[in-house]
Amino acid sequence: MTIIEVIKPLKQMSVLHHESILEECWDEAVEQFMIANKLDYEMFRQIEDHEGVMLAIEKSARALFETRCI
Repeated sequence: MTIIEVIKPLKQMSVLHHESILEECWDEAVEQFMIANKLDYEMFRQIEDHEGVMLAIEKSARALFETRCI
């Protein structure tokens, strides 16, 4: 699953620049989630497909994206 598929329909991404920003926001949201939950990479890999985890990361990434694109 790609980042774009997970966050659809965040906004219509007509520009590659927006897609790049979204990827950065997603990566930052994952990192923040891991730090907040004291997870290392292997621990995160074990739970990353859980719906609750995905929703939390999506919400965080969406907020980051919105603040950067306003």
